[in-house]
Amino acid sequence: MKKYAASFIIFVLAIGTLITFFIYEHHAVSAFPSFYIQQTAGDKREIKQFILDGNYYDGQINENLQITTNGTSYYRDRSFFEKLSAVSDPGMKRLQNEYHSFMRGKAENMNQYYENQDKLIYANIDAYDMRLPEQRMQSKLEIAIWDKQKKQKSSFKATIPHIDRYIWMDIQSLKFNNGKLYVATNNERYSDSGQNSMEAHLFQVDLKSGKLGDDKTLLKENADDQVYSKDNGKNGETYTSINFVPQENAQENNMIVLQKTISEIGNEAKQDKVLKNELISYEIGSAMRKKLSLPAELPKSAEPVSQNGTSVYFKVQSANKLTVYSYDVHTEKVTAVHQFPLQAANREALIEVKNNRIYIISPAMRAKRKATVFVADAKTAKTLYKGVIKVKGDQNLIGEQSLEVDSLEIGNGETK
Repeated sequence: MKKYAASFIIFVLAIGTLITFFIYEHHAVSAFPSFYIQQTAGDKREIKQFILDGNYYDGQINENLQITTNGTSYYRDRSFFEKLSAVSDPGMKRLQNEYHSFMRGKAENMNQYYENQDKLIYANIDAYDMRLPEQRMQSKLEIAIWDKQKKQKSSFKATIPHIDRYIWMDIQSLKFNNGKLYVATNNERYSDSGQNSMEAHLFQVDLKSGKLGDDKTLLKENADDQVYSKDNGKNGETYTSINFVPQENAQENNMIVLQKTISEIGNEAKQDKVLKNELISYEIGSAMRKKLSLPAELPKSAEPVSQNGTSVYFKVQSANKLTVYSYDVHTEKVTAVHQFPLQAANREALIEVKNNRIYIISPAMRAKRKATVFVADAKTAKTLYKGVIKVKGDQNLIGEQSLEVDSLEIGNGETK
């Protein structure tokens, strides 16, 4: 009898613990603030396609959330299936909805897709871990194609030239020109000395034969860069970065712009310092590669954030303002300089240039610091929208509570 009584007590305690847990969970969820974007000026339709992803903090609490014009949704409140595919990019959501079968098991990265009215193409580096020599040699470029007219899928794997040289490859964009697919990649080249180097490549793929053609090295870290680093960097603490400039309407743009910078490593007291800045353009079709001249009025620290046709937009952030430079690749001149006020913050502002708009988010919200939203015309800098992120019910964040916006996604198309 005592045995059954002990079991019953344990059962009751277990049930009580579960009930207490769920009550606590419900209370915790209901205690999380709901954020929204309050309009202070302009047309609210300018932000109707906003998707802000970030985190809410309160002491040891850290909750992932998403803010849109419809309000706030927390990751923990999503269904099991929603959590399996927490995609915020509108373009990726559309592909998954329209081509569900073809998209199954594929990366959720728009850089790895090309689409026109006839086909949808996916590219992937089929590698488990390229740092391992045996895995590196087995790495292939995987191509999958969905024929929209025939509603058929085809795929192949192609051998990557000189694959033994690289310990890392990342696809940056896909281009299509004259029946040929072009795959732009960032590669890390292995060195026995331990001083690996970065390279930007463009592979040509013949979709009919399933083979790779030309492999062009668009930009690379070379011996001169390493000498420059030693001569100019404090105690040799420098690094070289090679980046493709993000493109608006990337699939329609056959010009690629890349940046190479040599930077001195900073510390807690100061940021990294750009010592040398190089910009090049490459035109697919004509295969014309050009090293671009950067005018003195464009600071070395200027970071390219977007390319639209022949225009490249750079940003420079200071304590209380964000300066955006518009640079023309053909004339190699700065065509416009726009300045936007910012809330004082120790975080980089989020900026996107899309749909002929400049979108700026001051991403950190504290008890005494606002997170602001700003939209301007990309050509004239005319203010189209101003807003501030607030807590529903006009409450204020207190103590250790904070909001950190980590990414901004914007749908396609002009504002209607």
